[in-house]
Amino acid sequence: MTTEKPKDQTKGKVFAEKAAKWTPIVLTVIFSLYALSKLRSPKQEDGFDFSGFGQLPVQEKGRVKPLDTVARNALLGMRGKQTVPDGPEYGYFETLFRGKQAPRYLSAIEWFSELTLNPSKAENYKVFRIDHPEVLGLFGFEPGKEKYFSENDLLHTNEIRTFFEIARAINSIQPGLTETEIQTTRELILPRLEKKPELLDPLLAEIEETREVIEAVESNASTSQQRKAGLDLLKPFLEKEKTQREQMSAQLERLEAWKQYYQESPPAPDDSENLNQRLAIEQSLPVLQTSQKQLDDRIAKTEEAIDGLETGFAQTEPATALEVLETLLEEKEKNRDDLENTFEKGEEAVLSLKSDSTWEECDAIRTLLDPIREQSREAEDALIAKNKEVLKSIHFIRVGEDLNGNGKLDDEEDLNQNGKLDGAVHHKKLTPYQRNLNKLSTALSLYKNLKGSFYPHDAENLFGPAYEDYLANDRSILSLARKLQSIIPELKDFSKAIDTVKKHQDIKKQYGINLLTEEEARLVDNSSIVERYLSRVSPPPLGVIPPDSFQGLVSIDNNTDKLLATEGDLSAFLQSQDQVKIGTHTTFGGIWRENQLREKMIKSVDGKSRATLTNQHEGRSWLVDAAMYLCFAALAYGMFRTLAKRRDRQWAIGGALATFACSSCGWLFLFGVPSATFKNVTLHHIDWNTVPESLLESHNAADGPASHHDGHHHVAKHGGVLIPCGDHKYNLELVHDLRSGDLEIYVLGGHAVNPVSIKQNIIKVKVRGQENPFELEAVAGKTDHFKAENALPDVDVFEGTVESVIIEKNTYKGKAFHYPAKGIQINPYAMAYAKLAVAYQKGDHSGFNQVVEQLTEDFSQVAPYQKHDFKNIGPEFQFNATQPFVTCMVLYLIALILVLISWLIWPEPLRKSAMGIALVALLLHTGGLLIRIWIQGRPPVTNLYSSAIFISWGAVGCGLLFERLHRNGIGAASAAIVGFVSLVIAHGFFGMTDGLNVKGDTMEMLQAVLDTNLWLSTHVVCITLGYVAMFVAGILGIIYLFRGLLDKNFDKATARTIPSMIYGVTCFAVLFSFVGTMLGGIWADMSWGRFWGWDPKENGAILIVIWSAILLHARWGGIAKDRGIAALAIFGNVVTAFSWFGTNLLQAGLHSYGFDDAGFKWLIRFVIIQLILIALIYVPKRFWRSELGERPKES
Repeated sequence: MTTEKPKDQTKGKVFAEKAAKWTPIVLTVIFSLYALSKLRSPKQEDGFDFSGFGQLPVQEKGRVKPLDTVARNALLGMRGKQTVPDGPEYGYFETLFRGKQAPRYLSAIEWFSELTLNPSKAENYKVFRIDHPEVLGLFGFEPGKEKYFSENDLLHTNEIRTFFEIARAINSIQPGLTETEIQTTRELILPRLEKKPELLDPLLAEIEETREVIEAVESNASTSQQRKAGLDLLKPFLEKEKTQREQMSAQLERLEAWKQYYQESPPAPDDSENLNQRLAIEQSLPVLQTSQKQLDDRIAKTEEAIDGLETGFAQTEPATALEVLETLLEEKEKNRDDLENTFEKGEEAVLSLKSDSTWEECDAIRTLLDPIREQSREAEDALIAKNKEVLKSIHFIRVGEDLNGNGKLDDEEDLNQNGKLDGAVHHKKLTPYQRNLNKLSTALSLYKNLKGSFYPHDAENLFGPAYEDYLANDRSILSLARKLQSIIPELKDFSKAIDTVKKHQDIKKQYGINLLTEEEARLVDNSSIVERYLSRVSPPPLGVIPPDSFQGLVSIDNNTDKLLATEGDLSAFLQSQDQVKIGTHTTFGGIWRENQLREKMIKSVDGKSRATLTNQHEGRSWLVDAAMYLCFAALAYGMFRTLAKRRDRQWAIGGALATFACSSCGWLFLFGVPSATFKNVTLHHIDWNTVPESLLESHNAADGPASHHDGHHHVAKHGGVLIPCGDHKYNLELVHDLRSGDLEIYVLGGHAVNPVSIKQNIIKVKVRGQENPFELEAVAGKTDHFKAENALPDVDVFEGTVESVIIEKNTYKGKAFHYPAKGIQINPYAMAYAKLAVAYQKGDHSGFNQVVEQLTEDFSQVAPYQKHDFKNIGPEFQFNATQPFVTCMVLYLIALILVLISWLIWPEPLRKSAMGIALVALLLHTGGLLIRIWIQGRPPVTNLYSSAIFISWGAVGCGLLFERLHRNGIGAASAAIVGFVSLVIAHGFFGMTDGLNVKGDTMEMLQAVLDTNLWLSTHVVCITLGYVAMFVAGILGIIYLFRGLLDKNFDKATARTIPSMIYGVTCFAVLFSFVGTMLGGIWADMSWGRFWGWDPKENGAILIVIWSAILLHARWGGIAKDRGIAALAIFGNVVTAFSWFGTNLLQAGLHSYGFDDAGFKWLIRFVIIQLILIALIYVPKRFWRSELGERPKES
């Protein structure tokens, strides 16, 4: 027995030693594998290739980014999350105990696909977040019940669409309907016929009320309440009469215009159609004029009746009022009879509708259903009017303009309190209600623009499921435009005519006539009623069609304003005021410096090989580089001196050289060489085309084979499709014979008239879907005409590219074309997105994925010429998918938990485990920061979100350094706390905040004053490092407090290390804050013309310097002991939080970045918590459980 016990103890001790040794390694490896697992590419399941779709590049707000980024930022801005449920959300206990089915959560790119490619379904997703009770009340929602709403919830889109479809279905009843059309008509109308009480009861109530008012007026005993009821009946009646008067006047003006047109341009004797129309117009005019006079008399009587009811018939006799009221009663009774007749016979009539019904039968059905049509229109108009009022309220808060159009300033319109009408919004003058409306307006605008990114959904009921239908099959808009062209001489330009149709309300003001019938006006209005009220405040839609690239190479010398073409013709690519970009990298250009130098504006084009820039192309002075290399040399010398004391001379020399080499290479990598000379680089235009811009060219070409671009209008002389080269300096005309399949290309000059001979005998044409390109050979030795026989027989629509053609020393490669039916030329990219929409709506996975694959291939052909814009698409998509900072947040939390446990049990193994996990997280955090730097081409801190990410990274690095020195868990704890909390602030998890990333793109284009990487990498980084040091000091003070109060294992030796760490990190805080503040003053002097302006942000920066100096002097002078130093450090959190966030929330000064109610609330809570902690630190020491507590002496 006595011999076995020591063996058991020995075994237990050995096991404990092994466990203590291997536990940190195992835990570190496990969480390293966890981190690596989060870095895997998203798995593509069977179905739609959302991964490939999300990687397609687009341009938004000047930056080229993957669609996935647009989708994520949009959802964050509208909903505050990157996912959206496809059904009602339930709490955990409801799903667990009540059997509620949890919804499936769509990823951002899945939601974006629904929104842009199948919007009728997306309208029901709850993506709008509304928290403010007054904003909820504006839409009729009860506060406290829900906070997420769909487009349909807010704007009744489904109801409006249904009412519109019902009215259109009734209007469309005619002979020859297909069985599908008949079935659709029945599905729309029959449910409406089942709602007799809902439709009839309000009308019966109005009839009864009208009778009561008539009886009261007849007996001269009408009360004020009855007169008010009469006014409520007559005022809408008057508005209806006035509307009829306007419509009749418009119709008369229209007929007068056509009459004058036929007088000036009489139809030919054999033109029976126009002759009959002219006769009908001449016969209709007298009838309409008589009806207008009768309507004018009715309006006058109604106004007199209203005046009598308002004054109690003090000045007028009740006879007129009675006459008008009886007329109104007769009209309502007739409506009742018609409606009852409709309900009695409507179902039978609808079911009797057949494809072979005669015109007489169809007319009878339409007449019978007319009350339903009118009621649907009224209901639709009521909902639209409601939307207009709500959106007007939102729009008013958004822009603050002359909303009532009276041309003068009203009290409620002087939002900015500046005594004038303008659209500038001063957010600090907005109430919380107005700020929430402003936020909702921005969200609705963003939603509307994204919805129409790829496909004209606003008119989908009008134009069908694809662009071909939009432009060719349904000619409604085009026919209206032809009306304008034929009557208004100024509108001979087709695109201007179409645009004028869409703005038809301005026609009367501008030309004195109204050309739209009631149906035509509704056609245009109802397709975009909501969008009109958001159009003035909407951000620009997505650019989805890449700009043209210069088919050659250019060079720019340092300190010149000349752009020289080493290959290609600049005059065919550029014109004055064009904005262009350098498309490829240059050796030692510097990722931060080159980002600024690559955008240029053209002042003038001076020939084929030379252009002048608006600004001189300047690098930087060599003195800056000399100063930096001297700093690197000093740093290397310091390293040499440090190593020489500990190691031999060779190690010291090697360390110094390595320090100098790494610093110099880093400088060159980030900022490049002083000279800004670019040699043999690519060039391209900046702006990507939107689908509407592209379709405008298609509209222009809709009447026949013609090309319109940038003011050019060229007709294809051989009946084909023109492919412009060099901004219409040359043209290729592609002609296809449908029966024979022959493909021909004519090489033409700038006006597409004169043939141009070239020095090649073969032109290769690649047609999408064909394995090999077609070789078109010169016809009869003429090198201006090329032909390939029997190439595409029986194919009427195709697209592709002309691989390469050299015209007068200019090389044009990859010129895209689309050869559609009816001569309509649509950009291949726009056409591809239309095909995506069709495939997605049909659930055609294969077709969708093929289009995505083809688009990816097409963009890859553009990428070499626009490498700067395309190089980040893949990395940014992977970065979004892996979300490394979220993984870091989890690892920091786990490290913190392990450290806290280590202070209670098993200290060393758990402390080392926490250290290892925190180090893994720091490496991942560093990688994420470097990727952001690479993608954005900027220093790490450019906005509040990136500052939180950087503060987290800096604090973790600082804390782990302390942990390496002291090995007591305090450094690891401070690292984990600041790292975790800063990332929570950045991403808004756990419901604590909305997150700093909900404002939109966190890698957005910078404001002009911030567009300088030198100052962003010096002033901003220094200031942010000052924040890091102050927060680390504050967390150390909090750890001192809680361990001193609660931890019995907290000894005095460990306690003494915390004030020392606070002191050391505060030294760094005062250094970085002071240097950063001085650098900021220099930057301010260069940007704003003053070194110091007592701006809140400047005051916050100097407060950090002052407070950190106070802490240091208190330590030096012995004014504050350990507890005092900890208290001062904790209050430093308050000072730093005010400088970081508080100054941004004041809405004052040049550093104001936006107000947020939730952010303000959390800032106040944070300050209160810090003050409570400071109070706790002065709890008498007899209550402290650690060794720091004063124990009563034993007797």
